[in-house]
Amino acid sequence: MATFTLVEQSIADGRRLIDELESSGFPVNTAFWLYFPDSDDWRLLIASPYVEQYGPLEGYHRIQQTLAAMDPPVQLHLDDISARSPRDNLVAPLAGRMALAPPEGVRLRHSYINGTYYEDAYVYRAEPAANGARGARTASRPRR
Repeated sequence: MATFTLVEQSIADGRRLIDELESSGFPVNTAFWLYFPDSDDWRLLIASPYVEQYGPLEGYHRIQQTLAAMDPPVQLHLDDISARSPRDNLVAPLAGRMALAPPEGVRLRHSYINGTYYEDAYVYRAEPAANGARGARTASRPRR
């Protein structure tokens, strides 16, 4: 059972970050907080075709740029976030099973989804890799 609690501030900050990423042209298919019991840690997993197309390093770069530009700033740091491909082994089972989460999100506890166990998670949205409007967007690489 999770001993570290996911707080409302983290949920709100995650939602703001997702909205800012999408506003900047960084498509987000699936986004959810996931509890990792081995490290007693929560991580915000953000799955995007951008990460699949350009790699996680570029994904982290875009996320860091967005975090730095947010005003007011959020209480999230890059080490709280995991940039993933929509086909990642923690993302795909969830996205393949769930419909888009409602605007207020969905909490999952002690759930097996498509053979993957999620001890505790808060899902903003879960969309299969190639489906839906968000997944259909082309990820654009910013100029530096």
